[in-house]
Amino acid sequence: MSEGLDPVLPYPSGGVIDAPYVNRLVRSIEIYLIRNADRGFIRASTISATSLPTNPYGLRTGDLFVDANGFVKISRTNDAYTVGVSSASALGAVTVVTS
Repeated sequence: MSEGLDPVLPYPSGGVIDAPYVNRLVRSIEIYLIRNADRGFIRASTISATSLPTNPYGLRTGDLFVDANGFVKISRTNDAYTVGVSSASALGAVTVVTS
């Protein structure tokens, strides 16, 4: 969708609400809804993103997160990430006695 201003809602001519006025009103509302539903290009001179998650676990494709080095990244569908790593080991024997 091309860039442009949001449509201005029309006023009825002479205070008369007739079929052509209602058609113009409905069309203006449709244009507004279509432009706001468009998930296309966004241009911004500044952006502030606070409280970003620190890993992509549970995020949707395209969501932003901050990695361990402080870089902002975009989650992708086929990337494998680990939330955490743990391990345990033991030496010896354990005896459990019940009475």
